[in-house]
Amino acid sequence: MVRAYRKSVKTSAAERSSYDVTSGIIEFESGQLDDQGVLKLFSELVKSGLVWNLQGSYGRMAASLIDAGYLDREGNILKEPEA
Repeated sequence: MVRAYRKSVKTSAAERSSYDVTSGIIEFESGQLDDQGVLKLFSELVKSGLVWNLQGSYGRMAASLIDAGYLDREGNILKEPEA
């Protein structure tokens, strides 16, 4: 199922944001991200294509966010998490 979302996404240096994915992953793993932070992290992971190369739980989370309509398949945020 996760493979259905796999897409080769290549972004140029100019298109990449200054978001620090490594710090985001560390904060996510340690439970320090709020819902908005999780959405931003997974948006960046999907945009870069990295999410599909990480451990399976990341791909499943990304697929869940896509299925729930929070992200599109390119990683764009479609709606904000409810407060």
